[in-house]
Amino acid sequence: MQSKKHSAYEALTNTVLGTAIGFCIVYFIFPMMGVCTTVSQALTANVMFIVASTVRSYVVRRFFNGLKT
Repeated sequence: MQSKKHSAYEALTNTVLGTAIGFCIVYFIFPMMGVCTTVSQALTANVMFIVASTVRSYVVRRFFNGLKT
């Protein structure tokens, strides 16, 4: 069983990696599909997703960590 602190670290690491990938998709791949974005727009979108993703990952981890088998 993970400690709450370890769960938070794992969720944050997952979010940081996901954010880097998301930024690259928004900034480099979207223009290939006709949706042009600036660096500022890509960063703004990713900041919002960082918060949501971190909270979601932590809550899901704690939920499953608390289930009794």
